Amino acid sequence: MKSPARLIVAIIVAAITSIFFVGWSGTWLARGSYLTAIIMLAAGIFGFSLTVHVGYALSGAARPRTEYGATGTVIRPAKWLDPVSILGFTSGVLAAGLYLLFAPLGLVDYVPRGTLRVGVPTACVFILTFGIAVLYRMFQHGDSHLRLHPGGFEIWNGLWNVFKRGEWDEIEQILDRPARGGSIGREMIVLKLPKSRSAMLVTDAITGNSDALREWVRFYWQHPEHRGELVDNRALQRLHDERFVVE
Repeated sequence: MKSPARLIVAIIVAAITSIFFVGWSGTWLARGSYLTAIIMLAAGIFGFSLTVHVGYALSGAARPRTEYGATGTVIRPAKWLDPVSILGFTSGVLAAGLYLLFAPLGLVDYVPRGTLRVGVPTACVFILTFGIAVLYRMFQHGDSHLRLHPGGFEIWNGLWNVFKRGEWDEIEQILDRPARGGSIGREMIVLKLPKSRSAMLVTDAITGNSDALREWVRFYWQHPEHRGELVDNRALQRLHDERFVVE
């Protein structure tokens, strides 16, 4: 597991900021500023959920939740991450929406100053639009998942709002980081697709052994004769045993 110091520092800062927002909501509540208190509390919950998600990923303790059937083999993160992510993004959308709706009317007692006069509304617009899109798919698919089936793949990367389906023949290369740009300090599987497209799945919140998961995907890409395993328990057994060489 790669854990760059800068990412760990960012998590610590995010955690402290989230705690600050939750505590600040109590201050506004004591002053009778109920709307402002709700916004601050929701913002704190949003930040804390992201902190928990990334912190859990970097801990290396993630264990996948798996299922298989006629539609293929699915690898998901732990079940408790689904409500954490949904609660977090719901809180973020709520905070951003309330601020954008009521701040122009003078009903929010917190008034940003300096560069924050532009920064706060801009951030709220982004969180609102991005968060609604993420929540729409999270209610359909949960936090994240990787589905492999005899015909191809399906990737849902919740926190990044990436949803891709494709056929095996579309895959040109399987990488551990984006083809363009540097590493973000997270473990991932990147499927390089035609026309400079790609499908990215951040995997460290799904499993503590991202290398094995990446090689598992590579195995079925390179060995179509074994893809029938993806509709029964043989694919999961292969992943468990880390058998990625044809006997």
